[in-house]
Amino acid sequence: MLETYVCTLTREGTPQMNDMIGRSLTRLSDMDVKLLGVHMGKRDSIISRRMIELYDDVIIEDYPKSKNPLKNAEETTRILLSGVKEEFEVARSRNPSAIVYTEGDKWTFMENIPKLALPIINGEADLTIAVRSEEGFSYFPFAQRVMEGYANKKVSKITGIKTDYMYGPRAFSSSTLRWFNNYPSDDWGALTYGVVAPILRGKKMVPVKVTGLPQPDYMKKYDPVMRIPFGHFYWRLMQNLPHLAAATWADVEFDKSSK
Repeated sequence: MLETYVCTLTREGTPQMNDMIGRSLTRLSDMDVKLLGVHMGKRDSIISRRMIELYDDVIIEDYPKSKNPLKNAEETTRILLSGVKEEFEVARSRNPSAIVYTEGDKWTFMENIPKLALPIINGEADLTIAVRSEEGFSYFPFAQRVMEGYANKKVSKITGIKTDYMYGPRAFSSSTLRWFNNYPSDDWGALTYGVVAPILRGKKMVPVKVTGLPQPDYMKKYDPVMRIPFGHFYWRLMQNLPHLAAATWADVEFDKSSK
């Protein structure tokens, strides 16, 4: 039996954010996939109860308690990605045909999950990356477009393959996913390292063009940190710098025995 596992991370908050997660859960519930995830929010909320009901395995985490919103943003990322690493290990232990990663607020992306997994299931790729259309990318906030565009160019230079490394959703074979956990930190760089390291060692990556447009500037609307220019810039910087560091580290610091 061919099984696709989907690993997500979600954090509930404002009504808009919760609505996007709810839409994602509705779409995922209609798919023939196994669901694993880490969720940050209230343990007895409608969303957390729905995830426990729907997911094969889910980790529920509380929000950090710091009064500094920027510190909270950093710790939130660390907790969520640490949980994703745990769920990836669960998925790998079950030896599925493909393992798909996506953030749980990307409800317009969910219909593309089979498309992202198919090249791996068919043995045509070791990993795949979801690629936004130019129109889709234009819907993102200005600071995000500038930083992600720059990071995409830098990572593409290291791999020799020009594509959209920064969008997020990607899929792995069980054997290729092990590179994700070789990255020593729980930050966004793990997502890039897990792609760059195998590419540099001969694994085949296939970019997959996806459909669905994000809500315009939704990041600024659902998170208080995003509503001020400095906060929005800081968050984007915090997300993109680890990608660049991880891409470089994947090229230099690597255990040769784990080829």
